[in-house]
Amino acid sequence: MDDFQFLDASGQSIAVRKDLRVPMRDGVELAADAYHGPENKPRPALVALSPYGKELQALALTTPPQRRPSPMWDGCIEAGDIARIVKEDYVHVIGDLRGSGFSGGEHIGNYNAGGVSLGQDAYDFIEWVAAQPWCDGNVGMVGISYFGSMQVLAAAERPPHLKAIFVSGGHYDFYETTYHGGIMWFMPRAAREGRGGDSGWAFTDNVKSRMIEKHSPGELKKLVAERLEDPDIAAWPNLVHVLNYPKNHEAWFDIVMNELDGEWYEERNPITLAPNIDIPVWLQLDQGRGWTLDGTIELYNALKGPKKLTIGPYPPMQSRPFIEEHDKMFRWYDYWIKGIDNGVMDEPPVSVFVEGSREVVTAGQWPRRTSSTSPSISGRATSCRKSRSPWVRSTPPRRFLPSPANGDR
Repeated sequence: MDDFQFLDASGQSIAVRKDLRVPMRDGVELAADAYHGPENKPRPALVALSPYGKELQALALTTPPQRRPSPMWDGCIEAGDIARIVKEDYVHVIGDLRGSGFSGGEHIGNYNAGGVSLGQDAYDFIEWVAAQPWCDGNVGMVGISYFGSMQVLAAAERPPHLKAIFVSGGHYDFYETTYHGGIMWFMPRAAREGRGGDSGWAFTDNVKSRMIEKHSPGELKKLVAERLEDPDIAAWPNLVHVLNYPKNHEAWFDIVMNELDGEWYEERNPITLAPNIDIPVWLQLDQGRGWTLDGTIELYNALKGPKKLTIGPYPPMQSRPFIEEHDKMFRWYDYWIKGIDNGVMDEPPVSVFVEGSREVVTAGQWPRRTSSTSPSISGRATSCRKSRSPWVRSTPPRRFLPSPANGDR
């Protein structure tokens, strides 16, 4: 247990185990770093997995949290507040997914849909962590956005030592994340290629296009020509460029080539897999992330075990490095992992900040059950009826008010 070094984070001593090699069942090894307190003892672990690179996540120790539009805001520093996690006496384990960063193996298509299931890799990763002498056998997960999606994919595989998850701002409907309402959205391009304030994936030569792997050169040439017949595609220089020169743009190329929902997006969609999850899950999201709000609601309704749903106010994009919602997260994990009876399960499972009325409304379920007929919001479908919604106040606000300070609410 003594193969670690110490670093100083603003006066806090943190032990780090660098460049661990985590074996997968097919022999591929994933790269990981583990951070914990200076005392050499077993602790519960919080796992963070993504293709963004563990060295980028380490900047959480040295870079003050930034809000947009700061030029230092980097949307890919999402694994959580390392120093805070260590202070709460957890091990923070940050890993590179296969085919990215310093990990081995191939990453074929988005979420490795053309290769080994990322959920399977997460299962193996979690079970390896649980077996290490510096872990007490209890594991949770941490991280926003892509890291959040990985939590759901992992939980759906039911690794025995994964006790609970807390997911902030995850992507659960892969089609809606790329073609929101059927309209192409460029955020996935930024997150993959490193644009608009994102560093992007930690690409290696083993990141491959699922379309290129699946189709012959002749078939692919025909499919590209058909895609370019769309005048909106043909008029956008970046799209013309990526369709003609997909090398080093493999993940974005696959998205541009698949504009319709269906098996391509659904087969490993977290919402599709959600009924397999029976461990405690807390989903948190802020208003304004319209590309994930619908999917969050769908996922919540599909979960089988203990669950909570919190929808907060604008703005939708948290700080980077990601530090928000940690108070909620530690209450959740202290209860389910450390066995501390802190009352978190005595509170209503659903909490929604209602824009306009600026009220926080709580309920026992989503949508809120009422005795009268009212508008119902459930997943993608919105049905409007005659009586007033119980989620809004009867009179509109008389003035514009700023959102509350973003952070733990």
